[in-house]
Amino acid sequence: MLPLNFSKPAAFAGLLTLLLGCEQPPTTTVTGPVRHIVDGDTFFIDRTRIRLCGIDAPEQGKPGYRQSAKFLQKMIQGKEVRCVPIGVGAACNKRKMPQSSSRTIAQCFYFDADIADVMVEAGHAKDWR
Repeated sequence: MLPLNFSKPAAFAGLLTLLLGCEQPPTTTVTGPVRHIVDGDTFFIDRTRIRLCGIDAPEQGKPGYRQSAKFLQKMIQGKEVRCVPIGVGAACNKRKMPQSSSRTIAQCFYFDADIADVMVEAGHAKDWR
């Protein structure tokens, strides 16, 4: 068995990615069709799990969860969206870390509409400053 060297953060992060099957935070804009909706503020583009920055939608088991998730699903499921991760130029760059619970935090757009803004305006999420 080879000794593991955890003194190199990049190597350790790579090992965790391999073992846990999570993606590293993207360093460029993520664009593609939404393949799966997790809830009202989280979805997948390919293998990248995206968390919309700047909003808070109800979690599973909380009032409004199903309605919020269903609204997001109708808006973007299977559609091409563009997500700008924190650290790459998202409007909420200074608010959060680029990744949270293996989710890439990003500002996302369907055409020119900010998806988070639409969720808040429709009453399916709260603005989270």
